[in-house]
Amino acid sequence: MNKSAIQTIAAQELARALELPLTSEQLDRLGKVFFVLSARMTSTAGTATFRGPSQGRVKLSLPIFTDPRNDDESNLRNTIRHELAHIAAPDGAGHGPTWKRIARSMGCTAERCHEMAVTRKTRRMFRFTCSCCSKELATIARAQMPSRIVQNRVSVCCRAVLRVKEVAN
Repeated sequence: MNKSAIQTIAAQELARALELPLTSEQLDRLGKVFFVLSARMTSTAGTATFRGPSQGRVKLSLPIFTDPRNDDESNLRNTIRHELAHIAAPDGAGHGPTWKRIARSMGCTAERCHEMAVTRKTRRMFRFTCSCCSKELATIARAQMPSRIVQNRVSVCCRAVLRVKEVAN
């Protein structure tokens, strides 16, 4: 499914939700909805923000819904309905009975998690060795390395400069 199709389906689902027999408060909250397609969301299908400056934002995962393995329109529609139910539900409803009732009235399965295919990112791994004694200190993702070592790039064994080399996973 392409970006344009996702946006069209999102607009259709919002229009459909606004015609449901909901309270004026719920309709008011749904009237503030806007959609964002996120390239960074790789395992979460959607999120809803119903407080603060982003009130009414529904974020949808671009990687999940453009993946050919997830080309079933019903998954997208269900995710949109799920997130719209969060917007319409009172604050703090979570995935409780009130939210489930609203979600089901919108045609959602009212399930908490999806079973769509996701592509996991592989971490870039680095080998850290001492330039003095060639001792291998670690082979890990750079983000996991203690900051004092990464910032100073000094080995803990000899206080010599660290050699950093990317390695294949």
